[in-house]
Amino acid sequence: MLTKILLAVLIVTGLTGCADAQVKELDAKAFAAQLKTPGQILDVRTRDEFAAGYIDQAMQADWLQPAQFSDRTQYLKKDLPVYVYCASGVRSKSAASALAKQGFTVYTLVGGLMEWKKAGLPLTGGDNKTGMTLASYQQLTSQAGYVLVDVGAAWCPPCRQMAPVLDSLKKEKGNQYQLLAVDAGNDTEILKALQVAALPHFLLYKDGKLVWQQQGIVDLATFKGLMAN
Repeated sequence: MLTKILLAVLIVTGLTGCADAQVKELDAKAFAAQLKTPGQILDVRTRDEFAAGYIDQAMQADWLQPAQFSDRTQYLKKDLPVYVYCASGVRSKSAASALAKQGFTVYTLVGGLMEWKKAGLPLTGGDNKTGMTLASYQQLTSQAGYVLVDVGAAWCPPCRQMAPVLDSLKKEKGNQYQLLAVDAGNDTEILKALQVAALPHFLLYKDGKLVWQQQGIVDLATFKGLMAN
């Protein structure tokens, strides 16, 4: 029995060691240099923290919200490295370990954005832009014909996956509808009014009336079918 227990411990330890071997911890300057290699930048802080400033091209998935983290990271590509960071390095270390166990090659920013800022490295965002008002949203969606609302964000992995679909839709049906983009990181009044729980979220209005909505990935055929009439 003791032998079996020791064997189990060794196996678990070995698996953990393999996962940890795929996580490379870098200081701020080394992390910035590594970002020049094509990969996926992942900010694991909260949405509000992200809105205050982030590393350029970063996507966001809140480590403290397991369902959101799992949903958003499922769209990451395993053939590209993932560059993970948070505010001080605690959350990113846990998130990196979880991603490594899934087979990703991961780089973490030791000390998080605190060290990044100390090194004088730049952040994007945090300019406190005024979001779209509900009155403007209602006006824009009340026009004649179809209005497709895309509630998403540049930092949302599945939203990025939808970009080619929306581009194809524009080429094929661009003269039949208007596209209204709602920025989930900035248009907070609209998000609250629509009760959007996850991204992306699509809504279709016809002559000012909401006729369809769906959360998540939507294929091109579905969009085209909705605008067939």
